[in-house]
Amino acid sequence: MSSLTANANSVEFVSIDGGEPRTTTLAVAKKFGKRHTEVLRAARNIDCSDDFRQRNFASADYVDAQGKKRQMFSMTKDGFIFLVMGFTGKAAAEFKEWYINEFNRMADKLNGNIGTLIERHNAKSGILKKGKAIASDSGYNLWFFGQVVNPKTETELKEIEKELQPLLTGFNDAKLIK
Repeated sequence: MSSLTANANSVEFVSIDGGEPRTTTLAVAKKFGKRHTEVLRAARNIDCSDDFRQRNFASADYVDAQGKKRQMFSMTKDGFIFLVMGFTGKAAAEFKEWYINEFNRMADKLNGNIGTLIERHNAKSGILKKGKAIASDSGYNLWFFGQVVNPKTETELKEIEKELQPLLTGFNDAKLIK
Protein backbone atom coordinates (compact mmCIF):
# COMPACT_ATOMS: atom_id res chain seq x y z
CA MET A 1 0.00 0.00 0.00
CA SER A 2 1.12 3.51 -0.74
CA SER A 3 1.85 5.91 2.09
CA LEU A 4 -0.52 8.38 0.42
CA THR A 5 -3.64 9.15 2.42
CA ALA A 6 -6.49 11.51 1.73
CA ASN A 7 -9.49 12.93 3.44
CA ALA A 8 -12.77 12.66 1.53
CA ASN A 9 -13.56 16.30 2.36
CA SER A 10 -10.34 17.81 0.99
CA VAL A 11 -9.01 16.07 -2.08
CA GLU A 12 -6.13 17.50 -4.09
CA PHE A 13 -6.21 16.40 -7.69
CA VAL A 14 -2.42 16.01 -8.00
CA SER A 15 -0.06 15.54 -5.08
CA ILE A 16 3.49 14.35 -4.62
CA ASP A 17 4.03 10.83 -3.30
CA GLY A 18 7.60 9.58 -3.01
CA GLY A 19 8.80 12.48 -5.14
CA GLU A 20 6.42 11.57 -7.97
CA PRO A 21 3.25 13.42 -9.02
CA ARG A 22 0.21 11.21 -8.52
CA THR A 23 -3.55 11.41 -8.30
CA THR A 24 -6.13 9.11 -6.73
CA THR A 25 -9.32 7.38 -7.73
CA LEU A 26 -11.06 9.56 -5.12
CA ALA A 27 -9.81 12.75 -6.81
CA VAL A 28 -10.77 11.39 -10.24
CA ALA A 29 -14.30 10.57 -9.04
CA LYS A 30 -14.73 14.09 -7.69
CA LYS A 31 -13.28 15.73 -10.82
CA PHE A 32 -15.37 13.68 -13.25
CA GLY A 33 -18.59 13.72 -11.23
CA LYS A 34 -18.61 9.94 -10.76
CA ARG A 35 -19.21 7.77 -7.70
CA HIS A 36 -15.95 6.58 -6.20
CA THR A 37 -17.13 2.96 -6.36
CA GLU A 38 -17.47 3.31 -10.16
CA VAL A 39 -13.95 4.68 -10.51
CA LEU A 40 -12.56 1.97 -8.20
CA ARG A 41 -14.28 -0.70 -10.30
CA ALA A 42 -12.87 0.83 -13.49
CA ALA A 43 -9.36 0.89 -11.98
CA ARG A 44 -9.63 -2.72 -10.78
CA ASN A 45 -10.94 -3.90 -14.16
CA ILE A 46 -8.63 -1.84 -16.36
CA ASP A 47 -7.39 -3.94 -19.28
CA CYS A 48 -3.62 -3.43 -19.16
CA SER A 49 -0.53 -5.55 -18.61
CA ASP A 50 0.50 -6.54 -15.09
CA ASP A 51 3.73 -4.59 -15.56
CA PHE A 52 1.83 -1.40 -16.47
CA ARG A 53 -0.55 -1.89 -13.52
CA GLN A 54 2.34 -2.35 -11.07
CA ARG A 55 4.17 0.75 -12.35
CA ASN A 56 1.13 3.03 -12.46
CA PHE A 57 -1.44 1.93 -9.83
CA ALA A 58 -0.92 1.45 -6.09
CA SER A 59 -3.49 0.56 -3.45
CA ALA A 60 -3.90 3.30 -0.84
CA ASP A 61 -6.31 4.33 1.93
CA TYR A 62 -8.41 7.38 2.67
CA VAL A 63 -10.70 8.38 5.50
CA ASP A 64 -14.31 8.87 4.40
CA ALA A 65 -16.83 11.44 5.72
CA GLN A 66 -17.84 9.06 8.57
CA GLY A 67 -14.21 8.64 9.64
CA LYS A 68 -13.91 5.15 8.20
CA LYS A 69 -10.79 3.94 6.44
CA ARG A 70 -11.55 3.10 2.78
CA GLN A 71 -9.56 1.80 -0.19
CA MET A 72 -8.58 3.90 -3.19
CA PHE A 73 -5.88 3.70 -5.81
CA SER A 74 -3.02 6.13 -6.19
CA MET A 75 -1.92 6.43 -9.80
CA THR A 76 0.74 8.04 -11.94
CA LYS A 77 -0.03 10.38 -14.82
CA ASP A 78 0.13 7.44 -17.23
CA GLY A 79 -2.25 5.40 -15.07
CA PHE A 80 -4.63 8.35 -14.84
CA ILE A 81 -4.65 8.90 -18.62
CA PHE A 82 -5.17 5.18 -19.27
CA LEU A 83 -8.07 5.08 -16.81
CA VAL A 84 -9.96 8.22 -17.86
CA MET A 85 -9.65 7.57 -21.57
CA GLY A 86 -12.16 4.78 -20.93
CA PHE A 87 -14.65 7.10 -19.23
CA THR A 88 -17.78 8.43 -20.88
CA GLY A 89 -19.90 11.46 -20.12
CA LYS A 90 -19.60 15.22 -20.47
CA ALA A 91 -16.61 15.69 -18.14
CA ALA A 92 -14.76 12.80 -19.78
CA ALA A 93 -15.47 14.17 -23.27
CA GLU A 94 -14.23 17.64 -22.21
CA PHE A 95 -11.05 16.09 -20.79
CA LYS A 96 -10.43 14.03 -23.92
CA GLU A 97 -10.88 17.11 -26.14
CA TRP A 98 -8.56 19.12 -23.89
CA TYR A 99 -5.99 16.32 -23.95
CA ILE A 100 -6.14 16.00 -27.74
CA ASN A 101 -5.89 19.78 -28.20
CA GLU A 102 -2.98 19.98 -25.78
CA PHE A 103 -1.23 17.09 -27.51
CA ASN A 104 -1.68 18.80 -30.89
CA ARG A 105 -0.49 22.15 -29.50
CA MET A 106 2.69 20.52 -28.18
CA ALA A 107 3.21 18.62 -31.44
CA ASP A 108 2.86 21.88 -33.40
CA LYS A 109 5.30 23.58 -31.06
CA LEU A 110 7.79 20.73 -31.40
CA ASN A 111 7.41 20.67 -35.18
CA GLY A 112 7.90 24.43 -35.28
CA ASN A 113 11.04 24.13 -33.18
CA ILE A 114 12.32 21.31 -35.33
CA GLY A 115 11.71 23.37 -38.48
CA THR A 116 13.50 26.33 -36.93
CA LEU A 117 16.37 24.14 -35.78
CA ILE A 118 16.70 22.57 -39.23
CA GLU A 119 16.71 26.01 -40.85
CA ARG A 120 19.35 27.24 -38.38
CA HIS A 121 21.40 24.08 -38.95
CA ASN A 122 21.23 24.43 -42.72
CA ALA A 123 22.18 28.11 -42.59
CA LYS A 124 25.20 27.46 -40.34
CA SER A 125 26.16 24.39 -42.34
CA GLY A 126 26.05 26.43 -45.57
CA ILE A 127 28.24 29.15 -44.07
CA LEU A 128 30.72 26.55 -42.84
CA LYS A 129 30.85 24.74 -46.20
CA LYS A 130 31.29 28.00 -48.11
CA GLY A 131 33.98 29.15 -45.68
CA LYS A 132 35.84 25.85 -45.97
CA ALA A 133 35.67 26.05 -49.78
CA ILE A 134 37.03 29.61 -49.74
CA ALA A 135 39.78 28.63 -47.30
CA SER A 136 40.63 25.60 -49.37
CA ASP A 137 40.77 27.66 -52.57
CA SER A 138 42.81 30.32 -50.80
CA GLY A 139 45.20 27.71 -49.45
CA TYR A 140 45.61 26.16 -52.87
CA ASN A 141 46.09 29.59 -54.48
CA LEU A 142 48.72 30.54 -51.90
CA TRP A 143 50.51 27.23 -52.44
CA PHE A 144 50.28 27.54 -56.22
CA PHE A 145 51.54 31.10 -56.14
CA GLY A 146 54.39 30.26 -53.74
CA GLN A 147 55.47 27.05 -55.45
CA VAL A 148 54.71 27.62 -59.14
CA VAL A 149 53.80 31.18 -60.12
CA ASN A 150 56.21 33.12 -57.93
CA PRO A 151 59.42 31.17 -58.72
CA LYS A 152 58.61 30.99 -62.42
CA THR A 153 57.64 34.67 -62.54
CA GLU A 154 60.74 35.70 -60.59
CA THR A 155 62.93 33.72 -62.99
CA GLU A 156 61.23 35.27 -66.02
CA LEU A 157 61.49 38.74 -64.46
CA LYS A 158 65.23 38.27 -63.90
CA GLU A 159 65.66 37.21 -67.53
CA ILE A 160 63.80 40.31 -68.72
CA GLU A 161 65.89 42.51 -66.41
CA LYS A 162 69.08 40.99 -67.88
CA GLU A 163 67.87 41.87 -71.35
CA LEU A 164 66.99 45.36 -70.21
CA GLN A 165 70.26 45.95 -68.39
CA PRO A 166 72.40 46.90 -71.40
CA LEU A 167 69.72 49.30 -72.55
CA LEU A 168 69.39 50.84 -69.14
CA THR A 169 73.15 51.22 -68.81
CA GLY A 170 73.33 52.98 -72.15
CA PHE A 171 70.39 55.11 -71.24
CA ASN A 172 72.22 56.37 -68.18
CA ASP A 173 75.35 57.11 -70.21
CA ALA A 174 76.16 60.85 -70.18
CA LYS A 175 76.55 60.90 -73.95
CA LEU A 176 72.92 59.97 -74.43
CA ILE A 177 71.69 62.66 -72.09
CA LYS A 178 71.76 66.04 -73.75
